[in-house]
Amino acid sequence: FPSHDRAALKTNNIANVAGTATTDVLNVINGSAKAWLCWNGTGTPAIRASYNCSSITDNGTGDFTINFTNALTDTNFATAGICCNDVVSGTSQTTISEKDTGVRTTTSVRVYTCIGTTRYDFPFNSLVVNR
Repeated sequence: FPSHDRAALKTNNIANVAGTATTDVLNVINGSAKAWLCWNGTGTPAIRASYNCSSITDNGTGDFTINFTNALTDTNFATAGICCNDVVSGTSQTTISEKDTGVRTTTSVRVYTCIGTTRYDFPFNSLVVNR
């Protein structure tokens, strides 16, 4: 397409070249991450790479609020994450957990990074949000 042609592609279904195996567009949309984030949680938190995450709020040791660029449709989303103290040796690996579902909103989610039950600031953190 010429660079001046900015027409939107609109479709209800996606199919392979043969025209079979039609997949509803909603399956593609719903199966894609709505937000993901890789960040350094030590010192002042810093985003390494992200999609649909505008900023991180540091609420204290091992306590972060991830702010979305674009709001999700509701608060019924899934989160999954992992953090690591040392990317080379892989020491102190643990999962990221939500503070509780009462503090999630359509524009943010609050998470803890811990070793056992002790909150800890990890240098390597990854979180995926899907709806």
